[in-house]
Amino acid sequence: MTHKHPHLSLESFHARATARARLRDRRERAHRIRSRVLALTALTFALAWLAIGIQMALGADPGLVAGARLRAERVAEVAAIRRAAQAKQELAKAEATARRERAREQALAKEARVAHTRAARVAARRAAAAQAAAQAAAQRAAAAAAAPPPAASTPAASSSAPTPVVTRVS
Repeated sequence: MTHKHPHLSLESFHARATARARLRDRRERAHRIRSRVLALTALTFALAWLAIGIQMALGADPGLVAGARLRAERVAEVAAIRRAAQAKQELAKAEATARRERAREQALAKEARVAHTRAARVAARRAAAAQAAAQAAAQRAAAAAAAPPPAASTPAASSSAPTPVVTRVS
């Protein structure tokens, strides 16, 4: 597998890619935190105005009627507490989902790194085997070139068994 920067080693390339992924994850995490803080701030603001609106809708003027004001505040506090608890539960669910997704992405990235490493090892083994085969062939060719040529042989000389001599006695 080739990459865009041939002047970098494969380990350096992977290290940079890992660093970029970590930086991207850090930025995403900061963005999520900022978004949650903003959402909670907006929710708190809305709940405060809702409490004031409920008090006014009930006709209780906090400046004139202390008892009515306390009841309205209690109603608003209870409503705000319930909404805040619900928002907190929803936020916890969203965070759990994000953690599961992040873990799934990390597992997939790890599997990809392992597969890439295995492929690189197989390619290195094949290259080493091809190099060894080429060296062996070169050594055989050099040995064949350095060997003296075989001597010419006659058919009688080529047989290893002595030829029997037959004589007749009369």
